[in-house]
Amino acid sequence: MTAPKSSPTLAAYLNIPLYLLAHVRDIDAFPGLSPDQLARLPQEYEQEELAKIMEALQFAKSHPDFDFRSLVGNVPFTNEQIHRFLCRVLASMVAGQPEN
Repeated sequence: MTAPKSSPTLAAYLNIPLYLLAHVRDIDAFPGLSPDQLARLPQEYEQEELAKIMEALQFAKSHPDFDFRSLVGNVPFTNEQIHRFLCRVLASMVAGQPEN
């Protein structure tokens, strides 16, 4: 499955959280973003960029058969593990959002 044509930057926004894979040894032990990482997001990214990252992560969650490995190259994780990783990043970002 490929990304929707209407979203040519989807892969670029998925690459932001996928960059963290270089620092993860065990995806099963990865709890999601830490409170410190969550606190830094608004300092490092504009609101619009954060919304696009969330949109990309929602796409990932809804499309477990997407070829995530094609975005990260040579990593020691299966596509299923990468999908699980992205879902945990999304869950931690949703949980870390302030109440409106």
